[in-house]
Amino acid sequence: MKLLLVAFCILLFIYNGQSSLIATANLHVDSAAIGIGTLLFHQRDANSPVRIVGLIDGLKSNTVHGFHVHRDALGQDQLNCTAAGPHFNPYNTLHLELYTMLIFTIIILLFTIFNHAQCAITASAVLYGDNSPKSYGTLTFTQNDENSAVHITGTLSGLNATSSHGFHVHVNPVSNGSPNCTAAGPHFNPYNTLHGPRTANIMNRHVGDLGNLTTDANGMVKVDINDSIIQLGYNNRSIVDRTIVVHLLRDDGGMGGFSDSTTTGNAGARILCGLIIKSSAFDIKPTILYTMFTFTIAILFFTIFNHAQCTITASAVLYGDHSSSSHGTLTFTQNDENSAVHITGTLSGLNATSSHGFHVHVNPVSDGSPNCTAAGPHFNPYNTLHGPPTASITSRHVGDLGNLTTDASGTVNVNIQDSIIQLGYNNRSIVDRTIVVHLFRDDGGQGGHADSNTTGNAGARILCGLIKSNALNIKPTINAGIRILYDITTIVKSTGLNLAGFNN
Repeated sequence: MKLLLVAFCILLFIYNGQSSLIATANLHVDSAAIGIGTLLFHQRDANSPVRIVGLIDGLKSNTVHGFHVHRDALGQDQLNCTAAGPHFNPYNTLHLELYTMLIFTIIILLFTIFNHAQCAITASAVLYGDNSPKSYGTLTFTQNDENSAVHITGTLSGLNATSSHGFHVHVNPVSNGSPNCTAAGPHFNPYNTLHGPRTANIMNRHVGDLGNLTTDANGMVKVDINDSIIQLGYNNRSIVDRTIVVHLLRDDGGMGGFSDSTTTGNAGARILCGLIIKSSAFDIKPTILYTMFTFTIAILFFTIFNHAQCTITASAVLYGDHSSSSHGTLTFTQNDENSAVHITGTLSGLNATSSHGFHVHVNPVSDGSPNCTAAGPHFNPYNTLHGPPTASITSRHVGDLGNLTTDASGTVNVNIQDSIIQLGYNNRSIVDRTIVVHLFRDDGGQGGHADSNTTGNAGARILCGLIKSNALNIKPTINAGIRILYDITTIVKSTGLNLAGFNN
C-alpha cells in the first residue's frame, strides 16, 4: 500500500547455475548507506515459481509495508530509491491491490445480497387438480429475512363449500402443470417428528404442517397465513422446490386418534397441489442498501487512505516555552511519498536580524503552553550525527532543518522544502512530533563545540509547537475509482434485483 510503502533500493546481481537462476538484493535505507538486510531470489527453472528468502531489519514495528519490484535499475552505489521509477509493469495492468479491492468489493456485495442480506425472498405456486391441467389459483410466499415468518397469501377456488381442508408442504417436487399429487411423497419432515397442528413448536409438528384452509359458501378460500417454521431458502427448512398440497378432508392436527393422525392428520386424498417456485429476483429491503453503501464507502476510503495519490497536510502553532502566547503557525504539505515536504508560514516576536536553529524533536508536546524541554532530542531515527539540511540522510538527523533568519522586526516568512522528512509515509514521519525554534544559530555540526554534533550549538528552545496532521487532499486519480464503484452499483441494479427504496 502506497501510504505504507518503505522505499528500498534493490541491487540485483544475477548469475546462472547449471539449471537454476539465483539473484541477491542488498537492501538499504533510501538515500543512505545503511544496510538493513539481504534477500535471496531462487528459480529452479523457467516453469518454477521464484522463491524469496531473507531477513530485513530496522522497519517500523507492527506495520504492513508494500513490497514491490520497480522498473529502473540502479547502480551499485546509487542510493536514491526514487530513481527506481514506477512499479515494474510491462503489461500495463492495474496494481493488484486496487484491482483486488474492486473485485473484493463486488464479491462481498453480491455475497451479502444473496446469502446474508436483509432481503425479502418471494416464491409462488400455481395449484392444479390432481393429474389435471386446470388451475384453481395461485399462492404467493414471502419472507423478509431469515428471522421472519413466511407469509402465504392468495385465493383458491373450486373446493367444497363451507369445508375445511388439510394444507401441507410435501417433500418432493411435482411437475408444474397436470401434477401427480401422489408423487409429492410424504409431508416435509426433516426432523422426523410426529404430525401436529400449525401452532405447535418445531419438535411437535412436521415442518410442512400448515393446518387447514376453510372455504366460504362458494367453495373459495382467501389464504392469509404467517408461519415461523418454514423458510424460503435460508436453511434446511426451505420449502422451495417442494409441493404445496390441499387435501379433501380436515386435518385433525394429530389428535384424531386415527391410524394416520400422527402422520397425515387423517386429511384424506390430495385434491390440489402445486410446485413452489422461488422468484427470479429478490426484493432488497432498504436496510441492505445502507449496509451495501456503507461497505462500499468503507472500501472506497480504505483504498483512498492506503493507495491513492494524496496530498497530506499538517500544521503547528508555535508558542513560547511554557507560554500561552502564540508566535505564528506553520503549515507542512506533501503531495505524495516521493515529494518534498513544503513548510510555509510566518513567525514573529524573535530577535531582529538573527538566525535561529530550526529542528524537529522526537517527542510531542502539549498544544498550548508547551514545555519545550519535554520535546526531547532531535528526531534522529537512524542515529546519525547532526548536520545541515542540505546533507544526505547519513550526515544529518531527519529533524535537522537548518536555520530561520528574521528581518529587522523579528519576523520570518518560512518557505522551506525538505526531502528527508515525511508526513506519514514511513518512519521518517514528523507528525505528532515537535517543531522547535532555538535561541541561536545552528552551526550545522561544523562549529567545533561540544554539542555541535548533537544540537548544532543552537542554544535554548524559545518556541515550539506540536505538529498535527490535517485532512488528506485526494488527487483526481481517485475519481476513476469512484466512477468504477458507481458503475458497480449500476451493474447490481441491472441484474434483475428489485432494490426497494433505492430511489427514496
